[in-house]
Amino acid sequence: MKKYKISLFCKGSESYIYKISEEQKNKLIEIDVEKTAPNFEDIKDILCVDYLSDTDDILLGAYNDPELYTIQVEDEDGHVMWESSENYENSDVNYELLFSNEDILIIEDYIKGQPFFYEIELEDEFNPENLGLVVKDIYEIIEIIVGITYNGEDLSYCKDYGDYWSKGLNYYICKKDI
Repeated sequence: MKKYKISLFCKGSESYIYKISEEQKNKLIEIDVEKTAPNFEDIKDILCVDYLSDTDDILLGAYNDPELYTIQVEDEDGHVMWESSENYENSDVNYELLFSNEDILIIEDYIKGQPFFYEIELEDEFNPENLGLVVKDIYEIIEIIVGITYNGEDLSYCKDYGDYWSKGLNYYICKKDI
């Protein structure tokens, strides 16, 4: 068996998604959460939460634009054996649109770094053509790569988290279509 490390380096998003009521939506609009630098205490009060992470819906990953991410593969000795380019195209994409018809607040933490990586074992040599992307599109606003597959296999069982840092917050109120 041969060991490989697949890393994702990127500009991306850690998005906290809150399903909101009509009343919460109106209060968020009233404080102009999308255009001003809101006081997070006000947002916490409106959402009835203690922390930013008090939601079951958190997505972390790279913006789905090959100019904003690099997938790097190292062998077991740490030698880089393959790296995606700025015009990388992947034909194996598992795409899912989320929250498209719900009232939600997205608190997006714009990130930079290595949000996650995988350490896998293969019987054969690594082949970049076997890579696939798991892409989640939040309300057609934020489209991020949240996972990687290899040869059609979900690699979440060997996913680990790397180092990344916050570059600032954005807020989006999304209203369902009636």
